[in-house]
Amino acid sequence: MKTETILSAVLISAAALTVLMFAAPFSAPYGAYAGLGGSIGITDRRWSIFFPDVLYAFGDMVCHQQEGRSLILNGSQMPLCARCTFAIMGAVLGALAAILHKGLSAKRAMIAGSILIATAAADWAVQAFLGTAFILSLAVTGAAGGTGLSVLLYGYLEYGSGEK
Repeated sequence: MKTETILSAVLISAAALTVLMFAAPFSAPYGAYAGLGGSIGITDRRWSIFFPDVLYAFGDMVCHQQEGRSLILNGSQMPLCARCTFAIMGAVLGALAAILHKGLSAKRAMIAGSILIATAAADWAVQAFLGTAFILSLAVTGAAGGTGLSVLLYGYLEYGSGEK
């Protein structure tokens, strides 16, 4: 499969997920989704098969959903915490940048992607050490990490196609 095709699929699916995540809190009564904190990989609640429950169930499986680390819209938490939300938005930006930036070498893409991902890891470590969360920091480093994932994917795909 061609690199641009795969990156386009990442771009479209991440953009759609971003739109749905911002729509979810507004598609339910004010404050319907609050206090969702749980554990990653464990579904702590019963969810229906209808929107927005499906999106919140996805968040319940892949994110801790801690209220203090989440954006609040319409009195409800977003389905994912701020870092995860902005990581998906960053994946859109990274895929778009990789598609538009022709000629970036695989090696440079992998280095840049790794550095961007490391910012999210460093932020996580600092905030875990401090025992507090800064929403702006979560958003910025989440976006950087998501961008890094798409750029790293580009580098991997280009490396596999023979571009060094």
